[in-house]
Amino acid sequence: MKFDKQHYEALKNLNPNNVEIYLKYHGWQKYAEYPDNSGSVWTKDTYNVRIIYDKDKYDDYVDNMHILIKTVAKTEGATPWQIISDINKGTVDKIKIHINEPFGKDGTIPLDIGIDKINRIKDLWLSVASSTESLLKKQTPELIYPPQKTENIITNSKNILLGQTEVGSYVIIIEMDVQPTDVSQVDLGGDIPISFARRVNLNMTRAISALDKSYKEALVHPEEAMIDIIKRTQRSGVNVNICEALGGLSAIVDEEYSDLDIDFAWAPSYPVPPDIPNTITIPAEQTKQYAQTAKIYRNEAPELNQEFAGRPLSLKNKKEEELGVVTIEALIHHKKSSLKIELPWSGEDSDYDKAIRAYRTRCMIKCVGDLKKEGLRGYRLLNPHDVEILSDESQDDSNPINRTLDEINEFYSNDE
Repeated sequence: MKFDKQHYEALKNLNPNNVEIYLKYHGWQKYAEYPDNSGSVWTKDTYNVRIIYDKDKYDDYVDNMHILIKTVAKTEGATPWQIISDINKGTVDKIKIHINEPFGKDGTIPLDIGIDKINRIKDLWLSVASSTESLLKKQTPELIYPPQKTENIITNSKNILLGQTEVGSYVIIIEMDVQPTDVSQVDLGGDIPISFARRVNLNMTRAISALDKSYKEALVHPEEAMIDIIKRTQRSGVNVNICEALGGLSAIVDEEYSDLDIDFAWAPSYPVPPDIPNTITIPAEQTKQYAQTAKIYRNEAPELNQEFAGRPLSLKNKKEEELGVVTIEALIHHKKSSLKIELPWSGEDSDYDKAIRAYRTRCMIKCVGDLKKEGLRGYRLLNPHDVEILSDESQDDSNPINRTLDEINEFYSNDE
C-alpha cells in the first residue's frame, strides 16, 4: 500500500493513546488485548479495528492505522482527514470569544484593537490560573493578583495556541491540549486525571458564571457596591483581574462596550460535568461595570510584591526623621512613571544610604514592595525591601559609590 508523504506522516504521527480515547468516546468497545500488550482489538456494530501500540516495532504500523482510520470514517460518515483531525484535537479545549458590535461582522477588526483583545484573553486565562492555584491549595483566592506568575502558570500558558478565527462577528479562538502531562496515568477504564490546563478552563466557566449570577441577583439590591459582588464570588475564583480582562475584551472606544459571547468547545476525549455551561453571554452594560469597578479598586488597592528598578531622580530627608524619600523613574504598566519610595535612614549602608550612593554615581537601584497609585500619574512603593544598587563598576575604595554615609550626607546636607 502506497501513501504520499503527507498521508504517511499524518498516519505515522497518530498517537495510539489518543486513538483509543477517541474510540472509547465514540461508542467503540475494547474486544481483546494482545498477550504481549502490543496492541488491542476494538469493535462497534459489525466493524473491528486493531490498534498497534509501538509504531517503531512493526513495519505495518502505518498500513494498519490507514485501515483503522478508513473503517472509523465509514462508521462516522466522515472523511478520513476529519477523523485524523478529530483524533489529534480530541484532547484540545477551545475557547471562542465573540467580539460583537460595531465592528467585526465581516470577520475583520482593526489591527491595534485585535492585538489588544488577544492580550486581554491571555490576561483572562492567567488571572483564572492564579485563582486555580489558590483553590488547589485549598486557599481562598486573592481579590487581586500581581503581574508576576508562578513557574507552573508560565509553563502551562506556553501551551496556549491561537486558533483559526471565524466569520460572523470577529471571533478569537484559543486552543489548549488538556491531556495530563504524564500520559501513563491515563486509565481508559476508569477516572482520567485532570490536567492543570483543564482545571483552569473549568474554573473560568465557574468564575464567570458565578460573577454573572451574583451581578443579576444584585440588580434587585441597587445599594450593593460592585466590589462587594466581586468579593461575594471570591471563593468561586473571581478576582479583580478577571473583571479587568472581561471589561477590556468588551471595550470599544470612549467608554463604549459590546456584548460578549464566550463559547467553550470541550475536548471530546475528556468530557466535562453536566453542570458546566458551553456558552456564556455577558451584556455590554455588565462588562462596563466590571471594568469600572476593577479600575477603581486597582487605584485604591496596592499591587503586592512588585519589583522595580530605576535611577533616583530626587532625594528628600530631614535629619530628625528616620525615613528618607527617594523618587525613581521606573517602568510601570508599560509606561515611564515616577515612583516614590520611603526608605529607612539608620546609618551607613542603610537602604536610604544606598539610594544616596546611587544618586551620587548615577546608578540604578532595585527594590521590591507593594505598588500604590498616588495622584494622576505618580506611584508609591509601600513596605519596600531587598534594596540593591545596580552597577557594573568595580567595588573598590576609590569608587564614589563606596564613600561613607557621613561623606555623602555632608554633600547632600541641604537636599530637601
